[in-house]
Amino acid sequence: MTNANNIAATASTISQLLNGLDHDGSTSSASAGPADDVSSIMRSPWDPFHCADWDMQQPSATCLARIKRDIWSVFKDPPPGMFIAPDPDNITKIHALIVGPFDTPYEGGFFYFLIRCPPD
Repeated sequence: MTNANNIAATASTISQLLNGLDHDGSTSSASAGPADDVSSIMRSPWDPFHCADWDMQQPSATCLARIKRDIWSVFKDPPPGMFIAPDPDNITKIHALIVGPFDTPYEGGFFYFLIRCPPD
C-alpha cells in the first residue's frame, strides 16, 4: 500500500505546484511560479515547421550536399520500418515515419517525426 500512498503524494505535490501552491497549501508568493511557466509555454507553443532563426538563413552548399547524401543512403538501404520523405518546399525538413517493431511494446505503433537540419 506504500506505493499507492507514494503515488497519491506525488500526484498531490504536482497538482499543488501546477496550481501555484507551496507544499503546505498556502499560496505561493513568487510572481513567476511553475503555473506561470506552464501557461506561457501553452500560449505560444513551439512550432517545428517554422523556426525563425533557421527559416531566415539559406542552407550552405555543404549542408545541402550532406542532406542529399544522407537521404539517398536511407532510400538505398532503408532500415526496417522506417520511411522518410524530404519536405517538397525545403529539403532541410525531413518527414519520417517509424513503424513499431514486432515483439516490442511499440509493435503496431506509427511514430511520426519532423527532422529539422540546421542551415550549416
